[in-house]
Amino acid sequence: MNTGLDYLRFKTAALVVLLAVGASTVVATDEVVAVRIPERRAGAVETVLSSPILHVDYGSFGWWLLNPADAAALNAAGIDHQIVEEPYILTLGEERFDLLSGEPVQPPGWNSPGRQGPDLHLIQGVAPIRSSWLGDLRARGLDPVQYIHPFTYVLWGSRHEIEAAAALPWVRSHADFAPGFRVLPRWRQPDQPLVDVEILIPTVADPPTLITALVSLGATRVHAAPLEARWTVVSLTLPAETLASAAAVPGVYSIQPAPVDGGARGEMSNQVCADNIDQSNMAYPGYQG
Repeated sequence: MNTGLDYLRFKTAALVVLLAVGASTVVATDEVVAVRIPERRAGAVETVLSSPILHVDYGSFGWWLLNPADAAALNAAGIDHQIVEEPYILTLGEERFDLLSGEPVQPPGWNSPGRQGPDLHLIQGVAPIRSSWLGDLRARGLDPVQYIHPFTYVLWGSRHEIEAAAALPWVRSHADFAPGFRVLPRWRQPDQPLVDVEILIPTVADPPTLITALVSLGATRVHAAPLEARWTVVSLTLPAETLASAAAVPGVYSIQPAPVDGGARGEMSNQVCADNIDQSNMAYPGYQG
């Protein structure tokens, strides 16, 4: 199958780009500079670059990973391009990190339990995610749940399925979606013995089963409501000491304090509803091609 991926030579060093778009000189650390180039300049690009690391053609633009020498040649040739700073840095649980270098160290109780059965996982691509790449994931039994910038999806599936998908040529890195990503640090130590929370659960993770697991942890005053077709928001009261255990329940996407002013649903729920869902109810379903 043609994935549109010209997988020339992808290096696994940390990717840190330290130059601004349009800078007159190229300054990069490590081995790679990430560049977007308009398709109309594709022919000119090929005459300038000597050893590109990666090229993915999206029709209207190309995504390139270049060594510093090729990046400097591109700049010297005056070819229109956009250099992407920190192209693979994720922000989750108020931590910024490159997934390829490993997940942040979580406090005790907030790390991944490493279960074999279905749960939430992360996969990051080497470039903007194509619709066909999402098809690759679904063909391996994984359900895309939510897009996270850059080039990353939260997926529902088993460890066997995520490890099979990790072998796809466009996959850069993968990891568990740890409990520490599901509850922000400032909300992990409530000052009351009971805490009212909202829990966001993807429909594919079977919310009734999750609610049963949460009740077994002592949850009370449980109320569930659909949020679009893909989500269920569960409002409930939890013993504060069970918050980390609740975050580790398979399929829990986020836990946050419930609104106390009678207002709209919480921040994470609103963000999912606001502008990250297209007409198909799938967040950022990928580039066509």
